[in-house]
Amino acid sequence: MSRPDVPAQPALNALLLPLLGRTLLLPSVALAELVNLLPVEPGGAAAPAWYLGAVRWRERRVPLLSFEAAATGGAPPALRRIAVLHALGGHGGLDFLALALQGLPRPCKVESDLAASGEVCAALELEAVTLAGESARIPDLPALERLLLDTGLWTEAAPPAFPADQRSLPRRGVGQAVDC
Repeated sequence: MSRPDVPAQPALNALLLPLLGRTLLLPSVALAELVNLLPVEPGGAAAPAWYLGAVRWRERRVPLLSFEAAATGGAPPALRRIAVLHALGGHGGLDFLALALQGLPRPCKVESDLAASGEVCAALELEAVTLAGESARIPDLPALERLLLDTGLWTEAAPPAFPADQRSLPRRGVGQAVDC
C-alpha cells in the first residue's frame, strides 16, 4: 500500500539477458551494445573455462566471459550473441566486459515492489527474483569483474594488447564499395 505523502518510484527500464539455464536482470543502462558474433581471441589453456577470450569491439579489446560458467563452475555453453556491458567496479583497465548470451535480450520494466523468488542463488548472483511470472537473477557484476582481475588474465593497469596482425584491420570509408 502506498502512502499519499510519498511519491511513487518510477519503473526502472531493464533487460532480461538469456543465458543457459538462467536469465539475468540488468538495468538497461548497463548494456553498451548487443552484437552478433565477433571473432574471439582464445583465452589459452591455462584460462578458466568461464574466460572465453577477448573480442575486438569499437577498437577496444574486451574480455568475453560466460556468466553461467563463472557462477556455477560448469562448462560454458555455445556462443550465440554477445552483450557488451559497462564495467561497474571502477577498475582502471576494465571499462567494458562482454557476456556470452543464448538469445536476444528482452526489455522490461521493474517496479519498486519486485519480489524475491526464494530460489537459491549461485555464486556471483545477488538475488533471484520473479518478474512477470519468470525467474531472473540479479548478477554481482563488480564481483565478476574482480574475479577476472584476480586471475591475472586482465590487469587494472592496461588490458593485454591484440597481436600485431590484428591491430590494423581494414576499414571501410564513407562511399567505399563493398564486395558482397
